[in-house]
Amino acid sequence: MKLLLINPLQKNTIEGNLPKYADESRGHIPPLGLLYTAAAVQENTTWQVQVVDMPVGDTLDCVKPDLVGITATTFTLIDVLDAVKQVKEKWDVPVVLGGIHPTIYPEETLNLPGVDHIFTGESEETFPLVLDGLTKKRGIIARVCHRQ
Repeated sequence: MKLLLINPLQKNTIEGNLPKYADESRGHIPPLGLLYTAAAVQENTTWQVQVVDMPVGDTLDCVKPDLVGITATTFTLIDVLDAVKQVKEKWDVPVVLGGIHPTIYPEETLNLPGVDHIFTGESEETFPLVLDGLTKKRGIIARVCHRQ
């Protein structure tokens, strides 16, 4: 089975109230959540994983995945929805959104067009355990519970 994890291009970000100098000096932030998830899937499952940190359109010529995961923040939601649309136009595969936006707004995110599943919380430990189920059913919301 093949998993494609996407950090969508950030060209239509929703702006916050940060001063311009703070926003400009932030620079590019590597998709660490996707990379941690990819490493956990590779280490704990038989799935093949590809991580893409670039425009989605350039990626869609790769080998067809069985599942696509996309990281989503509220500020990148416009580009995330564009990525979901591009994936759905190219392949008939389930799409799972993870990241801070689905974690804060799980029901709202699950109701977005083209989104089949959402994953809330940290994914390194739990995502590999539910991966096979994500290709079968729609609407799974996986939550990570931390014991104290």
